[in-house]
Amino acid sequence: MNQLAVVSHVYHNKIKENNVNLTALITVDDITIPLALINNSSNYPILTKTKKDYVLVKKIGFSLNYRDKSVIKHAWNLLEKRVKGMEFLPIGSEFIGKIIDKSKYLSEMKIGSLVIPNCTYNETSKGIPTNCSSKEYQYFEKSELSVLDSNISIEKASVLGIGMITAHSMIRKAKINKGDRILITSITSSTSQFVLNLLKTFYTNEIYAISFTNRIKKLDGLTKIYSREEILTESSLRFDVVFDPFADTYIEHLIGKLNFGARYVTCGIYSQTKDSTEVNLQKLLHLIISKNIMLIGNCLGDEEDMQGALALINNGVVDIPFDRSYKYGESLQDFIDASFSVK
Repeated sequence: MNQLAVVSHVYHNKIKENNVNLTALITVDDITIPLALINNSSNYPILTKTKKDYVLVKKIGFSLNYRDKSVIKHAWNLLEKRVKGMEFLPIGSEFIGKIIDKSKYLSEMKIGSLVIPNCTYNETSKGIPTNCSSKEYQYFEKSELSVLDSNISIEKASVLGIGMITAHSMIRKAKINKGDRILITSITSSTSQFVLNLLKTFYTNEIYAISFTNRIKKLDGLTKIYSREEILTESSLRFDVVFDPFADTYIEHLIGKLNFGARYVTCGIYSQTKDSTEVNLQKLLHLIISKNIMLIGNCLGDEEDMQGALALINNGVVDIPFDRSYKYGESLQDFIDASFSVK
């Protein structure tokens, strides 16, 4: 069974000797962690009579999300504990797969259907259904999957699960009005790319962006792209809506750039695995309260967002942001670097 995994140093070196392209290193919180594409020669799982609402899925594409950095570190910590017999732990959050088997008790899903993870999150839905999406074979409950009825490419379908539902939910909560000036931070992040594609499809508002890396100078649908330092010096520029995937990086600096009654929607933090720099909470709260700013937290989306996003995808209404793909045998290091914007 093929899979991308965090591996022990011994296992990493063994694979590297045979094919360096199947290995990579990633640095998380100053820890260098080895990764490898492996085949542990195990048979794929078989559905049993007890799994009445399950299907067996063969992955045909997968991608990594920013959240996988914390998954990678957690896997490495488990390996470091030297659990007996443990040499690797598979990783990954998003995938496109094909149903190859199902319980005889399950009639709703068909063998051969293409599926992506159902990332619905609320009081009863747990959200992202797997932390090892790169495993070639895996079984899921029917509620953990969404059928993709579309001609979208495998490559684009591999990145859909988290980004589209999150962007759909953030925009819904922002309650955008005509004339609102919009800012998207970290425009190179996948979530921000999804937000932009949805916004430019349905709104005519002025949309600005911040690029921390300066890799992107211009994008269709954006009025202008700034660095964080540049946007702070634009004294006359104020915003009504901010979409921010990394609140700990931007909110303290941008809160003073918001109009009265603005909405600041954030879905995450940059420092996921260690303590971040402290902010002046009293100053931040003073500005939020005195300017009636609505600070909105967002984790994934609910069923309305999942179904809404799927309808847009299946009907070809929204383009899927996509950069590049990698095939087995090509440089794993390049894939890791591209996934986390190292290059």
